[in-house]
Amino acid sequence: MKSKKAVIACQVFYHEILTRAEKEGIDVELLPQGLHDRIDSSDMRNEIQNKIDILEAKNDYDYIILAYGFCSGNVAGIKTKKASLVISLAHDCIPILTGRANLEGNLDSGGTYYLSRGWIDCGGDPYKQYLFMIDRLDKLA
Repeated sequence: MKSKKAVIACQVFYHEILTRAEKEGIDVELLPQGLHDRIDSSDMRNEIQNKIDILEAKNDYDYIILAYGFCSGNVAGIKTKKASLVISLAHDCIPILTGRANLEGNLDSGGTYYLSRGWIDCGGDPYKQYLFMIDRLDKLA
């Protein structure tokens, strides 16, 4: 018997998740990109936990998979009541998207950004955010 699975994912993974989930019959819930940018980390945790609770109330899942990294600890304390919870050991979405070998190749290159299709479609502009943080936004002019 095939196990019943659901994925709760950040929108940056929409292409990768939806492509695979459709083939596998996995239910998918996408949450907005940028939840981890909020000042209060409990916002992200509460949104994910709420989505888990809703999914478990609607269906009897064997597994609920989180397509999130640790995101500065924002997934700490998330739990399921019935399903097995699967969480990545990655610190953020970049190693999930690139794989560990590719991440290690960029550790010596400060200021390296990885923009996936999901980041481009759903995220802000991290390069502009970076320039703003180092007070160099005028570089775009």
